[in-house]
Amino acid sequence: YKLVKNSGVLSLNVTPADASVMINRKDYTGQTSIELAPGSYKLEISKAGYEDAGETLTIERGKSLQKSYALKAKTGRLQVRIKPLNATAKLTRDGKTVESWKGLKYLKNVQVGDYELQCEAQGYAGVKQKVRISEGKTEALNIKLEKGFAPVIAGGGKAGEMVFVKGGSFMMGSNNGLDREKPVHRVTVSDFHIGKYEVTLNEFKAFV
Repeated sequence: YKLVKNSGVLSLNVTPADASVMINRKDYTGQTSIELAPGSYKLEISKAGYEDAGETLTIERGKSLQKSYALKAKTGRLQVRIKPLNATAKLTRDGKTVESWKGLKYLKNVQVGDYELQCEAQGYAGVKQKVRISEGKTEALNIKLEKGFAPVIAGGGKAGEMVFVKGGSFMMGSNNGLDREKPVHRVTVSDFHIGKYEVTLNEFKAFV
């Protein structure tokens, strides 16, 4: 007697390679050659930020079935207006640059997810902000850089980023303290930008 293996082989090519692969609710993620008993199977492929794919497959004994799937990315749109118009903008995701430009920009097919937008211009305080792209929607941003000191590090590099501080009012002084503290009075501070980190000696020398 010569026994014949009662199975077939499913050869999979999935893009992106780290997408989740489920066959009859069993996880086969990362596998490219899968041995299965003859029969019908439900294949499901998914990954965050992509449209799902899948179908019902039939495995035959002693045969190999080859299948390729390229998941389609879910996308949205991003519209950015920056003043001044000569400002540079850089859109990054997970530390990698997705797009860079100057002034106005309209991006049609941006994969859904979270990004960081950094805007800079000579003589203006830089701005960094989070951007979330949603499927089928347009994220519209109007960014106005404020004039401010942007120190330069000796050697040509740029100093640390500036952060925005919202203005407000507070009560200052004391009626029971020294004469110069009297009377208690309201102080109002306008919106302003300040360096995120302390100024280094090299930065101060370059400024002087």
